Amino acid sequence: MSKIYEKLQAIRKQLNEVEVLTNVLEKGLLLVSDELKTETEIRVYVIDVSNTPDIRFYLSDEEFMDEAERQGMVFTLPIFAQYHNTELKVNQINNIIRFIEVPINL
Repeated sequence: MSKIYEKLQAIRKQLNEVEVLTNVLEKGLLLVSDELKTETEIRVYVIDVSNTPDIRFYLSDEEFMDEAERQGMVFTLPIFAQYHNTELKVNQINNIIRFIEVPINL
């Protein structure tokens, strides 16, 4: 029972993070990197690891992004929130999620 509770707590924490970040984006706020002085946004990259369960442990962000793009699982925060809050919920068992700040293509 405590493992289920811990998983539910982890899911709630992730959902809260998504909600906070979605609110920031909905208000039209852009993140600006001090180093690069370029506009950025946070994107959600999701990898289905059901066929390759060890993939989650060793990928760099770049490799993770490439694999998520290959699988067609890259979202902006508002789209991810919509996707997750519908019947198309992200499978917490087979999917690994990373939130990565990337430059905006202007």
